[in-house]
Amino acid sequence: MGGDEFCVLAKLGAEHPEAMIAEWALALSDQGEEFSITCAYGWCCLPDDAADPSAALHVADQAMYRNKQRAPSSPARQSIDVLVAALQQRDGHLGSHGKGVAHLAERVAQQLGLPGEEIELVRQGAELHDIGKVAIPDAILNKPGPLDGDEWAFICRHTLIGESIIAAAPALIPIAKLVRSTHERVDGSGYPDGLNGPDIPIGSRIIAVCDAFDAMVSDRSYSPRMTVGAALVELERCAGTQFDPDVLDAFMSLVEIVPGPNEQTPTKSYRAISVRVQGVRG
Repeated sequence: MGGDEFCVLAKLGAEHPEAMIAEWALALSDQGEEFSITCAYGWCCLPDDAADPSAALHVADQAMYRNKQRAPSSPARQSIDVLVAALQQRDGHLGSHGKGVAHLAERVAQQLGLPGEEIELVRQGAELHDIGKVAIPDAILNKPGPLDGDEWAFICRHTLIGESIIAAAPALIPIAKLVRSTHERVDGSGYPDGLNGPDIPIGSRIIAVCDAFDAMVSDRSYSPRMTVGAALVELERCAGTQFDPDVLDAFMSLVEIVPGPNEQTPTKSYRAISVRVQGVRG
């Protein structure tokens, strides 16, 4: 199919596709004392995953890109892992929060039908969206009461600091741009650039919704956790001002109504989303 790509068309019997493809990938890999050769791949099944050959190739190509970017040996993945480790060391809550937001953001991006490479970019941006807070003093991040003007101005710098840290790795510059805009608002009243609506990258708009939700349903030094239902009501209240309504609709489609164990009325909870959430300021 290209200089370093090829396609296999196989008629499956009772074999499980993952096991068979893993064997093929192993056959294309090798390692020695000073080298390691691996392959990136993606696959899909017809007619379950695609309706025609063109769509099948598109689905497989998206899966291959995600597989490639997540490979531990890729320069981008190694750089991200270093930054995530630094964030985790700085504040365990920030690290856990980043993982939770990344999980949610990936699901929302998939729900919106973004291309595979963009979904991966959104997930990585969500992982690192708080990296700029490594430069914010604990006294501000964990202050129990409201922030004063100077403290809030310090908090508002964390997206710019994050962009600067991430962009130091050239492979991560697209992620750095997403992180810069994660606190923009669709009505133009966000920071740092006052962007509005479609001028805000779609990945940043996705991360903004997932970040806010994850923070609201977590215990924070300056605010008690909300129920999932109350958090969803707050998100809906801010549709069209703080959050992109289309992104919010995609997020809402991932939840369902279930009885709340400690509430008088039903609340909403995750459907097919399993994540421990941790709230953070900013």
